[in-house]
Amino acid sequence: MALSGDLESALWLSHRTLMERPDLASAHNVKALCLINRDSSRALKEVAIAIKQKPQESEFYLTRAKIWLSENNYLKAQESATCAIKEKPDNWQAYQVRAEALSKLKKYSEALSDCQKLIQTNAASPASYSSRAEVYRDMSKSESGEVDMEIAFKIKAVLWQVEP
Repeated sequence: MALSGDLESALWLSHRTLMERPDLASAHNVKALCLINRDSSRALKEVAIAIKQKPQESEFYLTRAKIWLSENNYLKAQESATCAIKEKPDNWQAYQVRAEALSKLKKYSEALSDCQKLIQTNAASPASYSSRAEVYRDMSKSESGEVDMEIAFKIKAVLWQVEP
């Protein structure tokens, strides 16, 4: 489930929903997403409830990976993203999060491998190429990163129908 708009409203709505339906795993996940930058320990508790209720749901592991990434716990972010990929092998966002975690762990070849899978599953997204550019930046290979950023900008230009 993607969140857009006012996080306070989404947090309030998820809280109200959980008062009536505490067994609704997706509401726990939404609450966790809303809490990522506010209270990561509460966010982790909410997503743990969601995972316990619905352990086969890839998005819940992805949420947990995002929380760990926000806490700079790259090893746990990698592990959670791997769980998300295991449950849904074409979850491109999980590859993106895992690539970032792997890059921060200086596991560059694995990060580039995930970026390649990300590009294969989501080639029309500028984020796919900018993710790989970030890995190249972490590797101090700025020329390769610049090529990927140019591709990302061209895709954005097409999507927004403007001149690159």
